Amino acid sequence: AVNAAAFASLAGRWEDAATFYAYSPVNAELLLKSARCWLAAGKPGKAREQLDRIDATSANSPGIASQKNLALAWTCIFDGAEEKAFVLLQGLVGKGNGSSGGTKSAESSKTSQEGAEALFLLWVIANSADFSSFKVPTKGFDAKSLETWLAEEYPESTELSLIKRQLALLPGNLLLEGFYGSGKNVPVAEKSLATAKASGEAALDRQNGPVQLQVGYFSRKENAQAVFSSLQKKGFQVTIEEQKSSDGQLRWAVIVSSEGDWTKTQAKLKDLGYESYLLP
Repeated sequence: AVNAAAFASLAGRWEDAATFYAYSPVNAELLLKSARCWLAAGKPGKAREQLDRIDATSANSPGIASQKNLALAWTCIFDGAEEKAFVLLQGLVGKGNGSSGGTKSAESSKTSQEGAEALFLLWVIANSADFSSFKVPTKGFDAKSLETWLAEEYPESTELSLIKRQLALLPGNLLLEGFYGSGKNVPVAEKSLATAKASGEAALDRQNGPVQLQVGYFSRKENAQAVFSSLQKKGFQVTIEEQKSSDGQLRWAVIVSSEGDWTKTQAKLKDLGYESYLLP
């Protein structure tokens, strides 16, 4: 079953891979792999089912516990529950001051893969429009501090390269990198962390055509409306699109339309403090 799962993954058949990995209901490591494959398939609900199957004994093991919390954080981000993901990840990296001077209290930080992944996801959350409305303390976990922290602790990590180059990997690559090496041979999934970001020739083909940039993805409509109003006042062509998460919860995406060179529009948004991603 494990061999079949590996071949299915290489073929980009994430659901098949997830099913094969789950054939052993008592093997926590394989259940974690199954959960991540379900995430790569864009089905966080299915991923949570596998994580719930990990028994209490295994779940209390430091290595398994940290990996389970990382996977749970991914499911929260997929569902637009960034604050829940933030709490999980904050516990993994310790409550430092946003630099290597903080104490990394969790076992996940023992490996560069887990520690870098946790910090990267925190950076993603810090760039979300909902971040400023979190009820939990966020001091020391702003995007700039997290980038510095990641650079000092994991200077050679893939995650730091993504931040430096302002890229967003599709989840098949990032989610499964720890299982399949560099991830170069892992096919991309159909859906990205929030929305797919075009790159390479596809992006060049669209350089001068009409495109859409997603600026935010909100669990509260009033937050989406606030960003919409602010961008509209600054002259952007902006709309709000109502969507549903995988579990049927309403979400609101703020989308900016761009004519001509969309990278200039993206740069203007960034100057105003808004991260944006090119919609497919």
